[in-house]
Amino acid sequence: MLSPIARSADRVVVLISPMGEDLKRSYALIKRIAMENLHVPMSIVVVGAADGAQALRAADTLRDVAREHLGIPLQYLGSVFVPGVCRASLLASENRLAPAGVADSPA
Repeated sequence: MLSPIARSADRVVVLISPMGEDLKRSYALIKRIAMENLHVPMSIVVVGAADGAQALRAADTLRDVAREHLGIPLQYLGSVFVPGVCRASLLASENRLAPAGVADSPA
C-alpha cells in the first residue's frame, strides 16, 4: 500500500537503474502505483547508466513494457550521471547518490 503522501501526489517520478533486475523492480513499483488507481502522470529518470545510450535503452524498454502491459505512458525526463563511479560503488554506498550532473532528455 502506498503512503498518504504518495497518494496525494499530482505526479510520480521513479528513479530507475539500467540493470536487468533493477528494471524489473522498477516495473513492479510502477505496476503497483498503477494498480492502486493513482491516475497521475508518471515519469522516469535513469540513474547510474554508463552513458546516455544505455540510459535511453533502459528508459525505452521500461516505457514499452509499461505501455504494452499496463496501458500507461511513462515520460523520460533524462539521466543522472556520476563520472568515474561504477554501479558497484553505488551499491556499496547503498545508492546514496549525490549527482554530479544531469543529462538533458532527448528533444
